Amino acid sequence: MNPWSITTVAIGIFAGLVLSATSGFAGPYKSVRDWSVYCSNGLSCTVRTSNDAHQIYAFGFERGPEANAPVVLFLSTGLTLNEESDLVIRIDDQPELYLEIPKADFKEGVWRFVGQDVDLQILTAMRHGQKMKLKVEAAEGDREIPVSLSGVTASLLYLDEVQGRVGNQDALEAKGDGEATAATTRVHDLASVDELPVEVKRRWAATPDDCSESYDDSDLIKSYGGLAVDLKDNASLYVLPCGSPGAYNLPQVVLVYDGEDKTVRTVSLPVMGERGPTVMDIPYNTSWDDHASTLTAFFKGRGLGDCGSRQIWVLNANGYYSNFELIEERVKGNCDGKYDDWPIIWPVK
Repeated sequence: MNPWSITTVAIGIFAGLVLSATSGFAGPYKSVRDWSVYCSNGLSCTVRTSNDAHQIYAFGFERGPEANAPVVLFLSTGLTLNEESDLVIRIDDQPELYLEIPKADFKEGVWRFVGQDVDLQILTAMRHGQKMKLKVEAAEGDREIPVSLSGVTASLLYLDEVQGRVGNQDALEAKGDGEATAATTRVHDLASVDELPVEVKRRWAATPDDCSESYDDSDLIKSYGGLAVDLKDNASLYVLPCGSPGAYNLPQVVLVYDGEDKTVRTVSLPVMGERGPTVMDIPYNTSWDDHASTLTAFFKGRGLGDCGSRQIWVLNANGYYSNFELIEERVKGNCDGKYDDWPIIWPVK
């Protein structure tokens, strides 16, 4: 068995496609048979399945963390859809349901059927259905494509659990009489550099690696994501991209901001060097677990992810003086296509 999960690192590929927050940061994830739930650290979530054989790369829905957040169905497909037609959904022997493609929002390869009243009706039918088909008019010809419903109900329950809606009126599966409330988390997904305090933006720009700059001078946070974690005493932890990424490694920097004194510092992360303990200022491909208060970094030796280095740190939260403690480090130099033999170098066995 893989000694650490690479799933949380890999899911950013799809999360960047579907979630409004971009890819660098993985949150809660679960796969149930043919369906999967992907959430950002800010608890914006997607529930999706696919049928690659029929060029349905992703079908499902999104839901944000707000109370009574709307359900938005989406479709990502390799087919060239007739933009004047409908997406027709048939579940068992029930009447067909229609989503109007002309009214859909198309962006970055994803059709989102925002504000179409049948979204929840379709979702309810999916929960109780056995067989589902999508009917589309496409340049490649009209298609009737099967979509599995195996695992959708359990995925909806997991979504309710992650977003704290179990027993609430706005739950999708575990509905009850409780008041609809927003999902609670210390973490905020950042969508743009404009969301940073001025002092954080200035420190980010002043890092030795010119972290706020990229080759094309674009908004790095808009392109690659960022997150902020609320700490005590009006302090915040920021994990931000550091320059343009390579083919499969996104460099990042960790900053702590004192909201009262308006001071910012760079957090150095402890690691094990060849001759003993040292620190790194630039982690790669990080993943934050807010329940455990851990930050994970994964530097890939190559795109397959079968070699490289991986660290896990736990946050010792102390406001502006918060720091991380190294609780595990693994390094594998042999790129051999295997994922279950990563040597552990800390703690020393």
